[in-house]
Amino acid sequence: MADTTTTTFSIVKPEVGASADTWGTKLNAGLDKIDDLFDGTTAIKPNLTAGQFKVGGTAITATAAELNYTDGVTSAIQTQLNAITANDFVTQARMAVNSIDSDQYIDGSIDHVHLAGDCIDGDNIGDNVINSEHIAADSIDAEHLAPNSVNSDAYIDDSILAAHLAANSVNSDAYIDDSILAAHLAADSVNTDAIIDDAVRTAHIQNAQVTVAKMAANSVDSDQYVDGSVDHVHLAGDCIDGDNLSDNCVNSEHIAADSIDAEHYAAGSVDATALAANSVDSAELVDGSIDTSHFSANCITADEIGDNVLNSEHYAAGSIDAEHLASDSVTEAKIAANSIDSQAYVDGSIDTAHIANLNVTGAKLAVDRRSTGTGTDIHDGNAHDYIHYDADVGIRFYTANTEDMRLLDDGTLHVDGDIVAFSSTISDETLKYDINPIDHALDKVAQLTGVTYKYLKDGMESAGLLAQDVEKVLPCAVQERQLPLHTGNNKMFKTLNYDNLHALLIESIKELTAKVEKLEKK
Repeated sequence: MADTTTTTFSIVKPEVGASADTWGTKLNAGLDKIDDLFDGTTAIKPNLTAGQFKVGGTAITATAAELNYTDGVTSAIQTQLNAITANDFVTQARMAVNSIDSDQYIDGSIDHVHLAGDCIDGDNIGDNVINSEHIAADSIDAEHLAPNSVNSDAYIDDSILAAHLAANSVNSDAYIDDSILAAHLAADSVNTDAIIDDAVRTAHIQNAQVTVAKMAANSVDSDQYVDGSVDHVHLAGDCIDGDNLSDNCVNSEHIAADSIDAEHYAAGSVDATALAANSVDSAELVDGSIDTSHFSANCITADEIGDNVLNSEHYAAGSIDAEHLASDSVTEAKIAANSIDSQAYVDGSIDTAHIANLNVTGAKLAVDRRSTGTGTDIHDGNAHDYIHYDADVGIRFYTANTEDMRLLDDGTLHVDGDIVAFSSTISDETLKYDINPIDHALDKVAQLTGVTYKYLKDGMESAGLLAQDVEKVLPCAVQERQLPLHTGNNKMFKTLNYDNLHALLIESIKELTAKVEKLEKK
């Protein structure tokens, strides 16, 4: 039977019964031809009905005619698209009624040319937006003014003339205070009705115009007299008796010098209220007549005390406290030697400013100088080398302002450098339990690798073992700890106790020795 070909792309279909090689050769040629069809350059023309072709799992339902219409945008369609995006394409005929609102306008794009006549009313004008610049000259008449809309601020000074005022339109409220002068008053225009009660003052009356005839009987009382205007010339003889004197009205100015002696005072009539301030001086006092009972509380101030007149004999024991001392009033010169002891100091009143340099010796320091608080940080040393007692960490040792050693609260000691010292390890058998020999020590040593290495921190070269290797054969020799001086963070790292390796090495040597002895016996 001869070969045949496919209808559309003429792909060879081998004859039935041909050899495997023949089939393989012809199928390979057919697959190559199919591959060429999908190289993007050869047109593929599948005969599909609507719905058979899918894109992303979605069936394409367009008809062949619809697909042909969109197959490549035609020049006519492109021309129409270009026309839509061209300037001035949108005309009034293309816009629907009420289709443009405020969002479509560019700020400042509407000027008076775009506004139709009478299109702006009160609803379109914002409050307080119209000023004098917007109003044409002579455009505002009486019809445009609302009742009571014009106040004094709207008038230009001196712009109101008499012709503008209606009859009886000006009352007292319209006059400014003190604006009516004598020149404004007509002759005989002011009578008693025009004068307000109590409106006539002394400034309105000419001198010597008020005579006895003008005054009603008993019309002058104490309110009419000017203070100090009644002197002894106005007083009739013996006209003042006790009834005429008001309480507390006679003071030192009314009494002639040396006119009052003991005969004028009734017994007990002179008390503190009868004495004017500063009226009794030292000349009136009998020597030694004033004792403590005469002093009222807090009556002696610094003004009453002469300079350098008080000494220790005048003070009662314990009478001077902090309230009696003015700020900075006690100087070194005022204090006798060894006169102030610890009881005189207020707790916490002595600070570093009060202590002279080099005056705190070892004898002055308490044996126990620990802070009473547990959360207080303390520094001891100088600005270069010091110890920081850190309440949150432990004791931190600084040299050259760099932390070189740290003793943690759990007893762990971190040192950033070599430790040169003699040391011993606790190893008493009575202090241990669960004691067992190390088995297969030689095999365990064989799993360890001695290596050289450099530290990431400073590049220092060293040699030893890796903690991860030792942990597999001798876990007790490896612990995890923070290394704050080495890494500067709180991450946990493995550390190796090399002393633990002694036992492993000893037991491995013993196992190796036994093997050597066994070999020597053969």
